Amino acid sequence: MLSLSSCSRVRSCLPLLLLAACATPSAPPEPLRPGPQARLQATGDARTLPEHEPAAAGPGAWWTAFGDPQLDRLIDDARLKDLGLLAARRRLLAARALRPAAEAAYKPELSLRSGAVATPDSRSGWVEQGFDARWELGLFGRDAASRALAQAELELAEAEFEQARLSLVAELVRGWLEWRHELARHEQARVTVLAEEHCLQQLQGRVDLGLLAASTLAPQRQRLAAVREAEQQIARLLPLQRQRLQILRGEPRAELPEPAALPRSAALPPAPDSLPTAWLLEHPALRRAEQKLRQAAAQAGFAEAERWPRLALAANLGMAVPVLGRKAGDKPIPMLALGPLIDIPLFDAGRRDAAAVARRHELQAALLEQHQVVRETQAEVEAALLRLQHSHERSEAAERALLELDQQRQAQARRAGIGLAAPLPEPGLELARLEARQQWLGARLSQQLAYVALFKALGHPLPPAAPTPGAAG
Repeated sequence: MLSLSSCSRVRSCLPLLLLAACATPSAPPEPLRPGPQARLQATGDARTLPEHEPAAAGPGAWWTAFGDPQLDRLIDDARLKDLGLLAARRRLLAARALRPAAEAAYKPELSLRSGAVATPDSRSGWVEQGFDARWELGLFGRDAASRALAQAELELAEAEFEQARLSLVAELVRGWLEWRHELARHEQARVTVLAEEHCLQQLQGRVDLGLLAASTLAPQRQRLAAVREAEQQIARLLPLQRQRLQILRGEPRAELPEPAALPRSAALPPAPDSLPTAWLLEHPALRRAEQKLRQAAAQAGFAEAERWPRLALAANLGMAVPVLGRKAGDKPIPMLALGPLIDIPLFDAGRRDAAAVARRHELQAALLEQHQVVRETQAEVEAALLRLQHSHERSEAAERALLELDQQRQAQARRAGIGLAAPLPEPGLELARLEARQQWLGARLSQQLAYVALFKALGHPLPPAAPTPGAAG
């Protein structure tokens, strides 16, 4: 038997199809973005960076500003071995693999079907075999919502991957700088202990000669005990710092390279006074919040589309083979069917309406969260700028103090060379110089960590300063 839907039934569906084709989903709310002319300000006198975004923007090698090849190799290894980053990459690959499925959701489908069918009185049985074709029309915004949702989930996975990479690199740079600082502090503490021991020996010699009373040794012994305790405390903390850095590297049992000596002349870029807010547009946190908003908008559009009918075009081509009953063994009967499939929701106790209302509330929540992320990111950058300026001033002051003591030491050495002073350096001057170097190391670390915080808040490095007119030549 041959069954074919009449053309009149198809024509009766045309008004509904035209009405559905005219229905378009509502536009999603626009996310809040930093204005192109706005700037993130920090108090203080410093250079102003250009308005345009740097060509090297992105999560690239901002850590190379520290000029440490060992740190560069450490980060390259960690980006290949960190389990959290590898998991984020797998989620990104999964989102990319699912993206074509959204394109095919409302395209024709063809399947091969085979099954047994019995008559209501069970007196006859048939085996039906054939091809089923179905093409659901993505009307009332279903197709657009499906594509928008898949794209938002893909870009959300990309933003989360970039955020994971940025967080890993920032924590690794911070851990490396702190590890290098603790090693320098430990070496400085050992030198201080030797200086205090030398000072105690000199006092002991004067006491033995009767030039000083024995009671003058007690304060020096207390200072020596204090610096020894400080040196031992730093030594006890070094394994913890090493273990933390090894975990961040992705190899808990691997040996860490010995950091190179920190040259005093290795200067970081000067602290800027302000930054254009347009630099924040590609920040992973902002991109993640924006894609969360687009995801919520797509889900709200899909929930709204579910309140309307579903339309599809269906076709069946096959044959029915009688296997039971009086017609068993007869010739197969060909079948051909073509027509629309219409699913009209009539009553569901308010389930679809409740889902649409809930999705609209979630959309408004995502919009508010996106606005909050923008404000928090701008505040974080401004706070990082302020901390960077303060740490920069502190580092310069500590370096000037150390330089002044170095000059005094050099002057004493010149006087000793011409016989105007003792050949050995004065203990007080040497201890003051060691203390000044300790202060400079701390200020230097604070400045470097402030740069890490600023790079993490921005998501990309600072460009080189534009040359000032007349600077060349």
